[in-house]
Amino acid sequence: MKAVQLTAHGSPGQFRLAEVPDPSPAHDEVLVAVRAWRFCACPEIRPRYVSGMSTVAEIENAVQKLSRHELTTFRDWFLGFDAAAWDKQFAEDVAAGRLDALADEALRDRREGRCTDL
Repeated sequence: MKAVQLTAHGSPGQFRLAEVPDPSPAHDEVLVAVRAWRFCACPEIRPRYVSGMSTVAEIENAVQKLSRHELTTFRDWFLGFDAAAWDKQFAEDVAAGRLDALADEALRDRREGRCTDL
């Protein structure tokens, strides 16, 4: 099955789509098909496994079935969701100093005349 896997914490884009084996529960476990989920990033809650729609294909299929109005509504929501996630990650990267070297380089280029006004 296809799964979206978290490959690293931090910068956006640290997910990848991968083929993974179908899960097989142990004798004292059950397999549940999840159609929707919400992830809580609370530090006191450490889930062992977090799932969403079963596959990216199911999400794609659901989006393809949206009416024009629903697609517009979804697109507007997703653009805001994605922008907020990017802004949050950017702010975290700035606070952690991960962009300091790039900022220093840009300021140096500006001082040395290697930039032009837009």
